[in-house]
Amino acid sequence: MPPAQKQAQAARLNPVWYHYACATVAAALVLGNLLRWAYLDAPDNYHCGAMLSTGKWLDEGTYKNWQPEGCYQAAIKAPALAKCLTSPSAVTPVTDGLSNRRVLFVGDSTVRQLYFAAVRQVDKGTDYPKSWESDGEKHSDRKAVITTKGGQQLTIEFWWDPYLNTTQTHDYLASRPETPAAMLVMGSGLWYLRNPSSGGATAFTKTIEDTFETLRAKQGSPLAPLLNPWDAMTTTGSNWLPGLMPDSTGAGVSAGGHDFALADAVFFVPVANPVVEKLSAERAETIVPADVEMMNAEVATRLAQSNPPPIIVPSVFNELLVDEETSDGLHFSDRIMDKQAELLYSWRCNDVLRKEVSEGACCRRYTTLRPLQALLLLYLGVWAPISCLIAPRLRPGHPLLAVIPADKVAKAISSFGLAIAYLYLADRTTIFLKEQKDWDPKIFSALMIAALIAGLATVKNKGKDLGFLNRDITDEWKGWMQIAILIYHFFGASKISGIYNPIRVMVAAYLFMTGYGHFFFYFKKADYGFNRIAQVLVRLNLLSVVLPYTMNTDYAFYYFAPLVSWWYMIIYGTMFLGSKYNDKPAFLLTKLVVCAGAITAFMHQTWMMEGLFSFLNTVFRIQWSAKEWSFRVTLDLYIVWGGMLAAYAFIKFNELRIAERPFFPALRTGAIVASVLGLIWYMWFQLSRKDKFEYNGYHAAVSCIPILSFVVLRNASALLRTCTSQLFCFVGQISLETFILQFHGWLAADTKAVLLVLPATRWRPVNLVVSSIAFGWLSYKVSGATGDITSWAVGKKKPALPPPVTQGEPIFDAGQENIPLMEPAKDENGNAVNGSANASAAYAAPEKSWRDSTVMSVLGNIGVLAQTHDSVKLGLVLLVLWVANWLY
Repeated sequence: MPPAQKQAQAARLNPVWYHYACATVAAALVLGNLLRWAYLDAPDNYHCGAMLSTGKWLDEGTYKNWQPEGCYQAAIKAPALAKCLTSPSAVTPVTDGLSNRRVLFVGDSTVRQLYFAAVRQVDKGTDYPKSWESDGEKHSDRKAVITTKGGQQLTIEFWWDPYLNTTQTHDYLASRPETPAAMLVMGSGLWYLRNPSSGGATAFTKTIEDTFETLRAKQGSPLAPLLNPWDAMTTTGSNWLPGLMPDSTGAGVSAGGHDFALADAVFFVPVANPVVEKLSAERAETIVPADVEMMNAEVATRLAQSNPPPIIVPSVFNELLVDEETSDGLHFSDRIMDKQAELLYSWRCNDVLRKEVSEGACCRRYTTLRPLQALLLLYLGVWAPISCLIAPRLRPGHPLLAVIPADKVAKAISSFGLAIAYLYLADRTTIFLKEQKDWDPKIFSALMIAALIAGLATVKNKGKDLGFLNRDITDEWKGWMQIAILIYHFFGASKISGIYNPIRVMVAAYLFMTGYGHFFFYFKKADYGFNRIAQVLVRLNLLSVVLPYTMNTDYAFYYFAPLVSWWYMIIYGTMFLGSKYNDKPAFLLTKLVVCAGAITAFMHQTWMMEGLFSFLNTVFRIQWSAKEWSFRVTLDLYIVWGGMLAAYAFIKFNELRIAERPFFPALRTGAIVASVLGLIWYMWFQLSRKDKFEYNGYHAAVSCIPILSFVVLRNASALLRTCTSQLFCFVGQISLETFILQFHGWLAADTKAVLLVLPATRWRPVNLVVSSIAFGWLSYKVSGATGDITSWAVGKKKPALPPPVTQGEPIFDAGQENIPLMEPAKDENGNAVNGSANASAAYAAPEKSWRDSTVMSVLGNIGVLAQTHDSVKLGLVLLVLWVANWLY
């Protein structure tokens, strides 16, 4: 080879360079976020401080979606709020007999507005409608009493005290109430500026100095500014691995002491920044922005001292203010005030309400690792990759080889384990940031169009007609649908009925292909053996079974794999029942109708499903919601049967050679026209429904129309069947993994939020690109690993060893191929003895009493059976899962 050619060849990129590039991106993301977590976010890993100090509106003009920097924030439902505010927090000094509690607001008109918003958040207009706010005198005390579902009484009070100098306020701050308030919210400042005769900013400074000193004496004197709702007065912020190893630091540290005697938390509201252009002439003379800034700086300075007051200042309140949301320059709209109240409540309650608040929410510690969860994470994320590296270096017979996966599956388990570890770090620690979703129709549409263009740009002509609904077309179909579903989930578009409804059709299309493909296989192959069932179910469910134990969720949470598995078993049972008569159309069609009717009746009798799930919970500790599962199944109750009938129709179409009949061109034209009309009718129908809830009632019956219309149009000509998009095919081949991994590796907080692999809200567009690269590569690797593990676990077996020559009939089955052949029996002169009986005796195991058997020998025999019998292997796996459910 000429030197120039050799040099050119050496300069070529590695053909799998993109794998290395994606792996480098994923590794860099983990390392970079680890460094950010360790150094930049160390003081505030749970973003409690960030929630009350930084953020931005994601939906300017609507002002409903406020994004704190680096964490996911969502409003707490009213019943849960009432439950929280009548329950002790981590620092409540009195935990016994807490049945009735109160939330106290003290201050001026801006605090009164916050008070009204706080009542709205808990009551939702049930007992205190909007008109209640305008009842009574303007400058007076107010009280709202709310009864919780548990019978406790929550009193939310407001004391009119614009100067924080009334006797009522002084007496309360100087007292030690029997039951501390759940929250004490104070605020002042504007009245000092509005009435210079009060002493102005100087008097304000004196007031907060006296107030803070009183609070130190009665509430406690913290060593550092209070940041988290679980911080004790002695907390200095030096927790071990905060946000990485879930902990309960601070829980109960003050129980029985004198700290937090006044309230679980004392908030001091900053003076609101005025909108000067909207102030009245009288107010504009005395309320000057510079004075407001000086007042807020005075409070911030005292928090920075070595002996800070025991208060939390939600400085973010002024960032929430929007000029167009005020009419007088001082008081802002309900949606601004509602958001302020929401943030205060979230700071106080997110950690208390761990079961009601999503993982990854601001100021909520992650659930403590369970022992079994930790062991599984260590095995998959640490031991599996390490063992894959050290196994080749160990001598044969080394003791560690007994706990190292077999060579042929070691790399697959290693890849699978590293992916699980990545998901855990991403969605169960504060190493990666999370933020809420934001619906933006322009960006949503732009991404959909960009995906379509990318798919069309990679269309390739295979050069021959691959047949109706061939593998490439179904992969392509799965691919573009999966991309659409991912974009839909990223933007949280489920609230938009006109988008939700077509996405539901896409999920139904997956089930249509399930019915089509499995019917085709069982009708043509008639292979009802265990190995086929095991391969399908293991491949479908491996990821969905492991994730619940590592992410502390449940199997039904990853609903797609359970749903497809459910329908696969129904298809299998239907086809197996009377399978020898499946070639008779009358029998087969009748069977399909009867089975469809039976499943429909079963799914509509919810008591039967509830009884089944109750049994599963009692015996296997499987806690699934019968209501949720019934909703998932009944939503697409008929489309699987439609897929099976479509497969049978295509089989008969070929048998009857319809394509060769003279009327076929007219039939094809009619089908194309009907399909176009079907798609148009469906779009009109779904858009004309009032909302998605009304549409759901029709979906099971109408989803077959757009699906069958697409099938006809996509396969309408040989050219269309020849061309497929390589991008969509690639995504379609890993669609199962992308659908499941998105829960924790692309989205966050169990799909409720967006995962930020790059910090800072302003980088969200770049984050989307980089995160998608890592997510796509991860899905690809997990798909390959899952396939390899499935092949190893329930793959094809080697043929049995041939029987010995002295044996008349084979005595070994295919599962005993690893048992070594024994020497033939010999007589006393050493000559071989012929005869099947003697040969059988030679193979027979020596007689051994069960008393002589050891536990290890029994386990060893089970191990041999597991290696040679898939049914034993999977039975042991199910046994282990059953035990794990009870131990978890």
